Amino acid sequence: MTSVHALEHFRLVTLAQNEFWIDKSFKQVAIADEETPDKTALTNAWKSWMEEHIEATGKAPPGNVAGNYTWVGAPQRPQDLRLTPGRHVQLTVPLEQLIDRLVKENKVVAFIKGSRSAPQCGFSQRVVGILEGHGVDFVTVDVLDEEHNPGLRETLKSYSNWPTFPQIFVGGELVGGCDILSSMAEKGELAALFQN
Repeated sequence: MTSVHALEHFRLVTLAQNEFWIDKSFKQVAIADEETPDKTALTNAWKSWMEEHIEATGKAPPGNVAGNYTWVGAPQRPQDLRLTPGRHVQLTVPLEQLIDRLVKENKVVAFIKGSRSAPQCGFSQRVVGILEGHGVDFVTVDVLDEEHNPGLRETLKSYSNWPTFPQIFVGGELVGGCDILSSMAEKGELAALFQN
């Protein structure tokens, strides 16, 4: 049994214990009941529906053409990296070694205050914005996370010989902080930096 409930922007279609949210802009929804669906049966059903729609309209159905991202979710930001599993775990290598390995194994690393999705200071937010705005593939480490990165702030200041945060490393080398990255962005120097 099929029931349709109208909502402001979506319709809820219920089919034998399964519910599907369908955008109200759809003019038609085709539903087939397959007892034991397999890849071949599903592919054939899809081809049949495509052919019917193309014959009726002269074009592929919405969402079935190259470059259409209707069904693609928003890209997920990578999680912030953690240097340890937690403060309760005794490290077997010095924190400096973990930092060194991290900056050498990742092309671009930003040590920021807060997380990539929720920076905790304006400078960190600016750095994340610049890097994302330039399409840079980078990882972040939250220097305020004392649970998973205990002692990181002081150790990193010593490692980099740089007193403030954020700190951006490219190719294992310290570039600097927000002021330097901002200046490079204004001068158009970032493309060259991230190509190397």
